[in-house]
Amino acid sequence: MVFVSNSVLRSTHSFTANTQTSIPGYFLSVKKDQKPVTGKLPVKSKHRLFSKRLTACTESRSEKSQCITEEKLIREVTEVISGIDIKVRLTSLGGRKRRISGGLDIEAPVKRVWDIMTDYEKLPDILPNIVESRVIHDTVGNKQVEQVILLSRTFNIRSRILVEVLEDYMKALRFLKIQSRDFEEFDGNYRFSEIESGFCRMEYSLDASPNLLFPISLVERKILKEVPQLLANIREVALYGEKEENGL
Repeated sequence: MVFVSNSVLRSTHSFTANTQTSIPGYFLSVKKDQKPVTGKLPVKSKHRLFSKRLTACTESRSEKSQCITEEKLIREVTEVISGIDIKVRLTSLGGRKRRISGGLDIEAPVKRVWDIMTDYEKLPDILPNIVESRVIHDTVGNKQVEQVILLSRTFNIRSRILVEVLEDYMKALRFLKIQSRDFEEFDGNYRFSEIESGFCRMEYSLDASPNLLFPISLVERKILKEVPQLLANIREVALYGEKEENGL
């Protein structure tokens, strides 16, 4: 979160070294003219620590990607929410930078999910870690959204962040930090694709580097706990409408 998408993780747990992942800009590392090499990924297990190292590549706003650091897979978990398995992966990108990724299939059209995710001022009704969300600049394909993120429910610690939202209609959303005193880096991605029966596959990834005030172990536990519920909430609203309409 290199991030290897769920579609790559097969029952054989193998990968090909020059295969592109589903998140743009992230590739498995190969040398020029090198032939594909097949390896083995570790068997997935909830809350199991891994030491598998891959090469992480980041995508710039100009759509060019360049490998800059190694990625270490820390933990992979599967949560069952409303009868659906939701898998997420946590990796280290060096220092305090972390990547969380996951995804799920939603039994609704891509357009339905897209409309939910681009109604930015209603995101606090869906996403458990967002308290406030306000659009302050709006142009086609590009927004600026000010959000208040809940960092700790126990101590009621909140963080204000201004993000630029880049929209690729019904394909991708990208949330990039403009201003934040609590995050050195913040880069969130949602990708949408149509699958069988006209349903939507949604993939999520977030690269974040919190400042030194926040213990990194607490940050890791928080995002591992919240991201599965975040994905489940989006599916729930896509299927059944807003929570208050269903008494949930």
